[in-house]
Amino acid sequence: QQVLESYSSELLLMVSKAMDARPGVLDLLHFCGYQLPEEQQQFDAAVLASVRSQDFATVERMSKLGFSLHDFAGRQQVELSPLLQKGLQDLCESAVVSEEEGPDAGKDSSEGVTSSTSAIRRLAQIDRRMLELHFESREFLEF
Repeated sequence: QQVLESYSSELLLMVSKAMDARPGVLDLLHFCGYQLPEEQQQFDAAVLASVRSQDFATVERMSKLGFSLHDFAGRQQVELSPLLQKGLQDLCESAVVSEEEGPDAGKDSSEGVTSSTSAIRRLAQIDRRMLELHFESREFLEF
């Protein structure tokens, strides 16, 4: 633990660089017990890009390193809210279609709907708290 603390600035730089090109480094840091400090805003842009590109492996790795997805959702609510709302609407629409058409429903659905519904499910699997702030938003409550 003392070694990790003494190299904290170097490790933060390593995490930043590893997010894009070397995800195994994030796994190794997690294995060694490394946890990100409370100040995590420097990773917001990269995590947001990962969410947008549906690179959930990186999002999950960052979460394992102590990146608070709940706090991230609060800081990035303006950017995340439309993405989350679209995913939830698609999820609801696919559930209605499934009920109406039976067990084979959704097999012909567009890839975008399938993609956004699976994105919501994947984010909820990683950390459900990420969705809490969106559930309190005006956009969701009007839905």
